[in-house]
Amino acid sequence: MKKTLCLVTLGMVLGIGEVAAQTTITTTTIATDTTWTLTGSPYIVTGDVYVKGAVAPCLIIEPGVVVKFNQYTNLYIYIGGNSANEFDKFIVANCIGQNF
Repeated sequence: MKKTLCLVTLGMVLGIGEVAAQTTITTTTIATDTTWTLTGSPYIVTGDVYVKGAVAPCLIIEPGVVVKFNQYTNLYIYIGGNSANEFDKFIVANCIGQNF
């Protein structure tokens, strides 16, 4: 009985048997400051995500967060420009040929 109790306790400490949270991100525009937290991880991106707005929104990704992109999806981060629809440059992050 003592050995069984120790294994159950060890399993709880290591997180064995726990179901992780998951957040699905569909095609969206992030127009205000947004944080992807460790508690919502992993983030499964199933459609293009655009970070742009008239007030230069921030997408903060906490340390340890896992972000997985479906094939053919992108994260666009727009910088510069004079309005929400005019941008000088942008950054693209994506996944090449990975299915999950």
